[in-house]
Amino acid sequence: MNNSTTNIDSQAERKFLRVQRFTLKSAVVNAFISVVKLLAGLLGGSYALVADALNSTADFIQDMMALLYLKMGHRDKDDHHDYGYGRYATVTSLFAAVILFAVGVYIVIHAVVLIVDFFTIGHEVIQRPAWVTLAAAVLAVVLKGGWYFLAHQKADELKSRFVAVNAGRYRLDALSSVSTAVAVAFAVLLSPKWKVLDPIAALIVAGFIIRMAALAFRHTIDELLDKSLPEKTEKQIAEWAKGVEHVVEVNRVLSRRVGGMVSIELVVMMDGAMTLNQVHKSVVKIEDLLHEKFHEIAHLAIHVEPAPDVHNVTD
Repeated sequence: MNNSTTNIDSQAERKFLRVQRFTLKSAVVNAFISVVKLLAGLLGGSYALVADALNSTADFIQDMMALLYLKMGHRDKDDHHDYGYGRYATVTSLFAAVILFAVGVYIVIHAVVLIVDFFTIGHEVIQRPAWVTLAAAVLAVVLKGGWYFLAHQKADELKSRFVAVNAGRYRLDALSSVSTAVAVAFAVLLSPKWKVLDPIAALIVAGFIIRMAALAFRHTIDELLDKSLPEKTEKQIAEWAKGVEHVVEVNRVLSRRVGGMVSIELVVMMDGAMTLNQVHKSVVKIEDLLHEKFHEIAHLAIHVEPAPDVHNVTD
């Protein structure tokens, strides 16, 4: 193993540990927010806040799944798993999507029952939220919004798609907390007829949860069906490889996601008169370049074919 490859592996390990620590911190924050929302919602009589607490609990579960995702996906290859353990991470993501969907459906059913009863039986069926619910809702908006911006910055700093995806979850949770805070404020400050906004806000929260579940499910299915990286990304990979000395053309780029990482295969053309040592040096340069660009490569294979009508290659 050359020094360049060793350095890349060391950088990848440090990046993995930083992503893992940040994800653990996210789980702690989501657990705290969930408890605050749940207690305030139950004691203060706000179903919207209880629903939002379930939303944050789902985020906590996803963070715990993400930690398992990282642990399994980072395991070294062995005799029984030549391509690593990335698919284990995909399965945990699928499980999290199912949990999210179930939570969303439960909230929808209960909220609809409350709304129907409000208009058929009377506003007495819905308890007027207490001031503590508004305080908890505002606190959740501040904490979740701040954590989203922190996660967004961390994703840019680490160049981690994994953290970026999680930052998107935190953004959705922050937006759902905003809708909850607005509805709770109306229900607390205005006349009893506005209490119906509380279960309506719960429906909005459920919409965020179900949308999050659908996105997670689609992403997981794409991985299980070996969907390629975006065409723009594959073209960029080809351009990077063509920029390496002695590479005449890139015939094909094959790619797919494996857990939180990517798998790439290239078919490149070089002068058939080159020595094996020359070819090897060029291939190593391509490997180092792609590892530097992606940082999260589970499998990389480069197949070399002779290019026609290419002469006078020098070392």
